[in-house]
Amino acid sequence: MKVKTLIIIITLYVLSACKDKISEPCPNEFVVFGEVNPYSDTYKVGDTISLTATFSKYIFENKTKKYFNLKNLNIEAEFYIFKIDTINDGTNFGVFEYVNLISSNKYQEYVQNFSEGGQMYFSNIIFKNDTFYHELKFIPKIKGLFVLTYGPFTLDNSMNFEGKCNNWVFNLNTRLNNGENNNIYLLKQSPDEHFNTWILQNPEQRFYPGRYAYKVE
Repeated sequence: MKVKTLIIIITLYVLSACKDKISEPCPNEFVVFGEVNPYSDTYKVGDTISLTATFSKYIFENKTKKYFNLKNLNIEAEFYIFKIDTINDGTNFGVFEYVNLISSNKYQEYVQNFSEGGQMYFSNIIFKNDTFYHELKFIPKIKGLFVLTYGPFTLDNSMNFEGKCNNWVFNLNTRLNNGENNNIYLLKQSPDEHFNTWILQNPEQRFYPGRYAYKVE
C-alpha cells in the first residue's frame, strides 16, 4: 500500500471517529426527584406540608438516558413561593410572609432578601451512605393561590465527572411528585398572564422543574 493511500485512510478514520464523538450528546440535563406530602390541591391555614428530596449519587441525565456519578457535586436546596392570585410585579415571591418554616438543626439554613423585594430560602443538602437527602416542613399562614418552587440545584458547573464534556455547562432540575401534574390547572385561575398563559405554553421547561401549585383556604 502506498504511503499517500495510507495517510488518506488514516485521515478518514480519524475524521469519522471525531464526527462520532462530536455527535454524542453531552450530559447536561440532570434530573432529581422531590416530593410534596400530603399531595393535594387545597390546604388549610395551619396544615403542615413536607418537602423532601432523596436521591442516589448516580443521577439520571435526560439527553443520554444514562446515570452519572455526581457524588462530589456541590448541591443546595432552594425554596420560595409566588402568590399568584394577584398581578405579578416581579417581587411578589417570598417565604415568611406566606408560611412558617419548621427549621431543623440538621441543616445550615439561610434566607436571602433581595433589595428590590422578594425572598428565598436556601439550605445545604446532607450526603451520607452515597445518598443525598433534604427535608423541609412549612405551615401556610394566609389564604390564597400559590406556586412554590423547591428542590436541589447547583451552580458548580466546574465539577468534573466521568463522561462530562469539556467546558460544558450542565443543569440540575428537580421533578416534584414524578408522574403527577402538580395541580398545574390552578394556574388558569391566576389573573396574571405570566402564570395563566406563558408558563402553560411550555410547562415542561417553565413549571415542572421544581414547581407545585396549590390553594390555601
